[in-house]
Order: sequence, then structure tokens, then C-alpha cells
Amino acid sequence: MLRFSANLGFLWQEYPLVDRVYAAAESRFSAVECHWPYDVNAQQLKAALNQTGLKMLGINTDSGDLENEEFGLSAVPGREIDAREHIDQAIEYATAINARYVHVMAGLSEDNSATQNTFLDNLGYAAEKGQESNIGILIEPINRVDRPGYFLYHTGQALELIQILRQSGAPDVVQLMFDCYHTQMTEGNLSGRLRQALPEIAHIQIASVPGRTEPNSGEIDYPWLFSYIDNLGYDGYIGAEYQPRGSTNEGLGWYKPYRASLNEVHVYKNLTQSALDAEYNNQDKVPDAKEHIAWYTETSRQVRQAMASERDIRYGPSEAETLDLFFPNGESGGPAARPVHVFFHGGYWRALHKNDFSYVANAFSGTNAICVVVNYALVPTVSLDQLVGQCRRSMVWLWQNVATYGGSPHRITVSGHSAGGQLVGMMLATDWPRLYHLCPSDLVKGGVSLSGLFDLEPVRLSFLNQTLDLDAARARHNSPLHLPNRNRGELVCYFGSLEGAEYRWQSESLAEQWPRTAAIALPSHDHFTIVRELNDPGSQISRKIRRQMGM
Repeated sequence: MLRFSANLGFLWQEYPLVDRVYAAAESRFSAVECHWPYDVNAQQLKAALNQTGLKMLGINTDSGDLENEEFGLSAVPGREIDAREHIDQAIEYATAINARYVHVMAGLSEDNSATQNTFLDNLGYAAEKGQESNIGILIEPINRVDRPGYFLYHTGQALELIQILRQSGAPDVVQLMFDCYHTQMTEGNLSGRLRQALPEIAHIQIASVPGRTEPNSGEIDYPWLFSYIDNLGYDGYIGAEYQPRGSTNEGLGWYKPYRASLNEVHVYKNLTQSALDAEYNNQDKVPDAKEHIAWYTETSRQVRQAMASERDIRYGPSEAETLDLFFPNGESGGPAARPVHVFFHGGYWRALHKNDFSYVANAFSGTNAICVVVNYALVPTVSLDQLVGQCRRSMVWLWQNVATYGGSPHRITVSGHSAGGQLVGMMLATDWPRLYHLCPSDLVKGGVSLSGLFDLEPVRLSFLNQTLDLDAARARHNSPLHLPNRNRGELVCYFGSLEGAEYRWQSESLAEQWPRTAAIALPSHDHFTIVRELNDPGSQISRKIRRQMGM
């Protein structure tokens, strides 16, 4: 089966490089490659590759000064020091992002023995460095119509150089990158050249001839050629290295017959689409999920009947922007000194209501705390950005008004379940003085998350995005994992030991990233039982929240 990679140097150029990785995953490519990624932080690029499960096949050595018509330096006599610096740079970067290959660019130079010897010397150096780092070295003939004076321009020339290196005793890590576009422009006879060079080919690239656009027009019959390549037994990747005529996505019609099926491609980390969906489909994972939700609703109804409260207080302009205040000791008002705890409910931002979670006030039974349960509008009636904005507005309202009910605006902590855990993270990541100039920067003194979501990229790639409608930028913007903890308060991320690997990763990854943050597995709990712990004032979670409140 043929495998295709997306060349991020040419495709999705409207996006920053990191976002192009996500675009390639959405289009079901199983790998990517790029030209010169050096302006992008390697760890950011690696994180995107890890999140999507895409492989980075290869990168180029630095081109040099393009404005002065440099296009690689490894075959340029007198520039050996610069060429080797570029080789070192490329291998270091490739190692950091787990790329397989570095393409050592020859450059523009006279076609003579001095040039060839310079190139061979530099390739030998690259081979030594590549072997040390387990990085393969590629060379690529580039046509002289598009790039006049490029030293390496012919398949036979490249094969001869590989043989010379091998005979010289250089590490056997140098192979051929066979670009169908360049070969057709220079030599023609693609099928013959492919058959001749196959033992040395590590990677193939494609584009139409002429024009170097999508491989669905021009003089190369790519459907036939793909079948031919497959029949040759080629087991590497075919790189889509072309300039789209319009938008990249609109031009991917040629790829539909070849792209990996949803059941085969790793859309995120090592997860196929069905596996990713299963990780985040909590109601399928927990057979009695509906019974738990019914318990939430009924127990909350009983709490509202029994406990003193001020309900349905508007904190924002829309009807959904309401909150309830519960007073477990039966008293409202008094000196503004009582600790205040705010709870954000879950439901994947698209379901449930504050009235389903009134029971969390039982976590404070016998205390003088005030428990606040916040409601917000649900997606798709609002965007996730707007939903987060509503929750921030509820916090500002509490800062301004909770003293009226006897609460201290200086003793506010937060907790939330599932999507509410993401909201807890977003509250801790909020620059409060920028939002409302009178708020302190540490408005939130601490937080507890129950089965929280802190990186929304896998959520975006799952079935949930049919409702959430997130793009890569908005998912990242609403991911606490990619934001700082501005409130400086402690955060404890609980998750059930019976939950899947993804929910464990969500909490543990934030604990690794944020200071004063811990991830704790709660034995024998799943996604729906863990939040029921807030009904018990003696539970581990309830006691942790009260300790954060100074109680």
C-alpha cells in the first residue's frame, strides 16, 4: 500500500508551520516533511507531531542566502565551514523532532572535479554525523531549468556519488531522494529511472509537469505511475511537494483514492480515528453513565430543597448566565470573610446545567463556606471562546458582589468536572487585571479538577468537533496546557483510575507543565463516579478543596 506525506514547505502556506501539521493530520496524511523549519521552536513542532501521531520524514540543510542566489552550500568550494555548520544544525534539529532524514543541499556551483570533491567531502562529514545520530542523509537532483547552475541535477550523477562514498568507506547512510518533477524536467523516462534507481531510493516526491502543481494534470500520468511504483515493491513514502493552484484543501482531490482510511491512519499520537473517539466517548466507556447523570439531577433537586441558597442570580447579559449560591450552615450575609468555592459543570461544553450539580454544595456541610455553582450557555448556541468568556464574567461578578452575601472576594477557589476541569484551568490562566482592572492577578487562590481536559487538540480531532467546531488555533487558545498559570495558586488534577489513557495523560501532562500542580489517580473511579465524591464532605477531594480554602 502506498503511503503519502505532505510537504509543509508548499502546502497550507496560509498557516504557521506548526498548524500545518494539524492540517496534514486532518487530511489523513500519515507523515509530513518540510524544507527549512529553523525559525520554529523544535519542541513546539515536536509537540504537534506527537499530538497528531505524524512522522516527520525529513528536512533540508539551510539554503544559505536565497536573495544572493544561494541554494545550499555543500558543493560550493570555499564554503566548507558554512556547509558543515548547516549540516550540524540540520542534524541537531532533525534529532530534536525525531525526523528520519536530512537532505544535504548541493547548491549552485561550476560543474567540475573541484566541486564534486567538495560535495563528496561534505557528504562524508554528513554521513559520519548522521550515523552518530541515527539520521539518514539524502541527496536530490534538482533540474537546471528552475534552478540554473545547481550542481546535482541528474539521477545517474547522484547514483555515482553514492557509489563513490560507499567505496571510500563513508558510513552507508546516504540515499537518493527521487523527485518525479525534477527528473521529468531533466531526463524523462520516469519509469525507467525509478526502476534503475530503486535500490538507492529512500524517498519519492511528486508534482505535475509543467507547472509543479497538483499531480492531476500535465504530462505525467500519476495514477499509472503510482501503480507502477507500488508494483516495484517500493515501501517508502511519496511526498506531495507541489505548489497548490488555489487552496491546499480544494486541490486534494487527487489524493482521495490513496489516503489512509480512518481505521488505519493515526490521527492523533498512535490512535486511529475510532480509537481516539473511543477514548473521549465517556458514555460508551461507562455502561451506567445515564444512571449516574440521573443521580446527579435527583440528588441536586433534594439539595436545593434542603439547603439555604440564592438561586438563578444573573451575572451576565444572556439568560444562560446565572449562578446559584449555597449556604451549608443556613446563613447568608454577615461580615465578608467567608471562603467561596466555585464549581463549573461538565458535559463537553454542549450538555448539562448547573441544576444537575447542586449536590456539590454537600462537600461543605457543617462549614460557613459559600458554594457557587455556575451555569453557562452551551455550544453550539455560543462558541467555546464565548463560553469561556461567560465563566470569566461569573468570576468578575463574584469579585464585585460576593461580599454582599458574606463571602470574601479574597478567598475564592474553583473546581470543575470534565469540561469544567478545562474551565478551571482557563480561570487559573486568566490575566484578571487585564480583563477587569480592579481584580487582583491571583483572584483564584487554588483549584481542583476532576477528569479535566487541558489540551483540546485531541478533542478537536474526535467526533466531538462536529458540535464544537474548533480549528487548531482555537483549540490551542483554549487549552490550559499551552497557557501559563497566572494565578499562582495550587491546582490538583484528580482522575479516575478506571478512565482511559487519554484522560490520565490530560492531567499528568498539565502537572508536568504547570508549577504547583499535581495529578492524582483516584482508585476504583470512572469518569462519572469521581464527581460524586463531592457529595461526601469526608471524601479525599472534598477535604482537599477545603484545605485550599484554609478550612
